[in-house]
Parts: sequence; structure tokens; C-alpha cells
Amino acid sequence: VPTVTNSSTGKIWMDRNLGASQVATSSTDANSYGDVYQWGRGSDGHQCRNSATTSTSSSSDQPGHGDFILPYSSLYDWRSPQNSNLWQGVNGVNNPCPSLYRLPTDTELDVEHSYWSSDDAAGAFASPLKLPRAGFRNSSNGSLEVVGLTSYIWSSTVSGTYSRFLVFSSSDAYMNDHGRVDGFSVRCLKDTTSAIPATLCAINCGSTSITGTLTSGIAASGVSASVPYTGGNAGAYALPLQGHLTDSKLPR
Repeated sequence: VPTVTNSSTGKIWMDRNLGASQVATSSTDANSYGDVYQWGRGSDGHQCRNSATTSTSSSSDQPGHGDFILPYSSLYDWRSPQNSNLWQGVNGVNNPCPSLYRLPTDTELDVEHSYWSSDDAAGAFASPLKLPRAGFRNSSNGSLEVVGLTSYIWSSTVSGTYSRFLVFSSSDAYMNDHGRVDGFSVRCLKDTTSAIPATLCAINCGSTSITGTLTSGIAASGVSASVPYTGGNAGAYALPLQGHLTDSKLPR
């Protein structure tokens, strides 16, 4: 996964919007706009900018089709009844991001925004994330709106029956709440809260190196062994030795 790191926040992000073919070369680079997701839906095809539409809401977390759902109900959601627990964390039910990536929380998005050089679309593009003005998909008729002018980026955070997002235009940038049925951009964040399971492929005991002197019958002191291995982060594992050397064998 191509990434970019913001040295000010230490966060590691995908270097482009989810579904984009390249990093933005300008604020209005169409190839960098990416897909437009209804909040909480997976990558089932609905996010494509030219996907078909349907006026039938879904009663399940996975609608079973790739149509963009249009119902402009009082809840402004594609799912009825609502489910507010679909995009939280790497193990989110419908997390659309690559493995080990997730949607940012509203706080994480807002912190990134706080480091922009200006509080607008120019600052968004000048930031390490090079955010373009991708527009959004309107749930009232399925049309793409304000493309090249404004951008809306989902967070994983919910607010009542709405969800939180970051919006920016030529004049301002701020966090807000919105119904989950419109199609907004997604920028995935690498998750650092979950430990990655360690792996060990092989230990090369024949290449073990000993530091210090072992004397038969005398307790080892200040003596260590370095054992090369492969797998995980590879390298060599050093361990102190204790006990006595007996019959030319190290104690186990």
C-alpha cells in the first residue's frame, strides 16, 4: 500500500483517496478524486462514481448489490434500520480499507487539518496528504456535485443518526455532521493500535556467536550468545547465559 507520513502528527496514511489511480498532482486532478462511499458500506461497487442507483433501502449491513442507494428518508441513511457500528477500526464490519488500515476518527482528521498551512482547499492540497477537491455524490438523484470545488471526507465517528466528516473548499475547512446516504471520499489511515503477530521461520544455531569466556565448572558471568534467525524483523537475538559448562555442553 503506497503511504505518506505526516511528520507533524506521526500518522501514516494512504497517499491517495481510496479508489484513486494516483496521488493528486493538483487540487483538481480528476485521477486523484477516487471513489465516493455511503457511510458504513463496504467496497461492493456502489462507490464507483458511475454506479447504478436504486430507491430501495437495505435492511442488512451488506445490501447484496453494487447500486448507490437513493432513499432520502428522514434519517438520511442507506440502511433501515440504522447500524452505527460498521466502520470502526480495522475489524469494522464493512471497513473498506486495505488490511491493517481503517478510517480515521473525527479527532484524527481534525488534527491533520490543524497542521494545514491555510484553512481551505489550498491548505488541503499543500498538506502531506495532498487532498483534492473531489466533490460528492448526492443521494437525492445520484448526481456528482461540486467536483473540482469542494471535498468531503468521511471519518469513522458517528454523531446521533449522522456521521462526522471533514469538508473543505476555496474559502474554508471544518468538521461537521451529515446523513450517511451521500457519497463522500475516504482516506485510509494505518492502524497502530493493534499488535502484528510475530513470526519466526528458522533459527541458525550453527552460526551462534559467543561473547565472553566459558570455563568448565565456573558459573557464567558476563557471557552472552547471539543466535541469527529469519522471519519477523529478522536479525539476531542476544541472550545472557547462566549456570555452568558441563561436559562441553551449555546448560539448557
